[in-house]
Amino acid sequence: MKKIVLIAFMAVFVSFELVAQDVFDKVDTLPAAFKVERRAVIRKTGELVAGLEEIRSVVAPLGEGDPIKWAQQMPGVTTGADGGSAMYVRGSNAGANLCTVDGIPIYGFSHILGLTTVLPSDVIGEVSLVRSGFTGSGNNFTASHLRIKTKASVEKNVKINVSANNFLAGAGLEAKLGRKMYLIVNGRVSPLAYEFNEIQRLSKQFDAFRTFDAKVWDVFAKTGYVFDARNNVSATFLYSRDLYDFNMTGSKNSMGWSNIAGALAFSNTSGRVHTDMALTYTGFNTLQNMKPISSDYTKKSLNLNSGLQELAFSTDMHYVPENHLDFEWGVKARVAWFKSGGCRYQLFKTRL
Repeated sequence: MKKIVLIAFMAVFVSFELVAQDVFDKVDTLPAAFKVERRAVIRKTGELVAGLEEIRSVVAPLGEGDPIKWAQQMPGVTTGADGGSAMYVRGSNAGANLCTVDGIPIYGFSHILGLTTVLPSDVIGEVSLVRSGFTGSGNNFTASHLRIKTKASVEKNVKINVSANNFLAGAGLEAKLGRKMYLIVNGRVSPLAYEFNEIQRLSKQFDAFRTFDAKVWDVFAKTGYVFDARNNVSATFLYSRDLYDFNMTGSKNSMGWSNIAGALAFSNTSGRVHTDMALTYTGFNTLQNMKPISSDYTKKSLNLNSGLQELAFSTDMHYVPENHLDFEWGVKARVAWFKSGGCRYQLFKTRL
């Protein structure tokens, strides 16, 4: 009997203890988190900038885009004939546009009558189209400035590029020369003459051309030395040539143009001030030769040649303060030699 009473007492006690326990609601409170972000984008009015990937994504006759085709698709820019290199910016004429490569003016910047530029796309670092807010370094070109900057460094120790299409075939090399020096070389040549001869054998559509020859090629080379994160020096060289010879019924014709350009440049960045110093040279020549045969079997020869050479030294400084303003100033000295046009006319009598 005692055991039963003890067990009953313990059960009542346990039950009482369970009921007597306090019940608390546990609330886990996290402090509110606030994140504030301020993003500022500095963009010059009237200037559009694109990288290599955006340039290559443009649809072009040669399969990959180039700076000219990219610029022709921008707002406010109209073109001439399809596939040409002419640009009409803000209603101006095609001769009011400036094209520079690493600060070097290039006056004959197209290959194969405007299908592409004389600069291989593999060496391009950045392209910008300036349509307003020109600085004095742009000379007197008032419509647009197509500014092309080539690569200022290489990522791999050795990189080889090979490209080919119906109009141009080329190869390039990028290499690191030690820790601070780099080398970029690229060359292209056109197989257009060989292709035309093969097509002429298969079709009589081009029988009016007795002969056709196209010598189209370009060479680009650049080397640089990076002293540190603030100072570097570079040397750039570019040569391009277009020469077309065709013999039509009763006449022989030749036409072409060529560019030779080079630059020595030094760049320094000190805080918010960026300084560029450059010594540049550019030469541009055009030629046209015509030898028609008249009905009296009189042979005539007409040669037209023109060209220019330009040597310039410039110092440009760029300052961007904290209030998002933009200041540019500089000094430029330039000397130019012009060959406005040389003409030679010859007349020969042919006896039967």
